[in-house]
Amino acid sequence: MRYLIIYDITDDNLRLRVAETLKDYGLSHIQYSAFLGSLKRNKLNSLIVDLRRLIGDAVENV
Repeated sequence: MRYLIIYDITDDNLRLRVAETLKDYGLSHIQYSAFLGSLKRNKLNSLIVDLRRLIGDAVENV
């Protein structure tokens, strides 16, 4: 299935880590904070876990 992922993250380091994670999953960078690509269900679930971990770690360090 194709997904469009758009985010608004003000922290530069976190935004870069999220972008790198999305690229690692094979998604294409189509705009500053937007990615597009196809993912199978298991890859999508894995991506969600990774993003939650990244965002959760960032929130805990504030």
